[in-house]
Amino acid sequence: MERAKFIFTFVVAGMLAASCGGGGDAEPAADEAPVPAADMKPAPDLSQAGSVAGKVSFGGAVPKNARIRMDADPVCVKEHSGIVRSQDILIGDDGALTNTFVWVKTGLEQYGFETPADPVTLDQKGCIYSPHVFGIQTRQKLHVLNSDGTTHNVHPLPRNNREWNQSQRAKGKPLIRSFPAPRS
Repeated sequence: MERAKFIFTFVVAGMLAASCGGGGDAEPAADEAPVPAADMKPAPDLSQAGSVAGKVSFGGAVPKNARIRMDADPVCVKEHSGIVRSQDILIGDDGALTNTFVWVKTGLEQYGFETPADPVTLDQKGCIYSPHVFGIQTRQKLHVLNSDGTTHNVHPLPRNNREWNQSQRAKGKPLIRSFPAPRS
């Protein structure tokens, strides 16, 4: 059971893919271990749950996304036929802003929720993280994959969790981590 707070992750802002870095196939840190059952709170009655839906629209002129230079790694260059741009602002066909995420910030602190058994998967394809934005629950496993034929550096910069910086070999084993504190 976990608090109903989710980690809000902007992948491009929080992680940078590069062809260098330190580390190896390290195990998760001790502070990422599961919370003892005694610290858990009861789950709410989900039969009374509702849902939230909406559309986030972008107003005004859409700025041009920054160019991502991949010149330092020939493998990354080969993956793309033209200029690669960040995915900071993407507008869908219906005018909606893509790569958005909404979470309940307050009001559910008295409840606990099971940590999802399924991990969130973040893959490096074409030297770009996919998906660009995702939500992950506190202590839910994060699997970082490298589908590219080059070594990448994985370096999240969370606010409320320990920073880590680890190399990931080309098409190597997934890095498996979790975030013990809410709202990274």
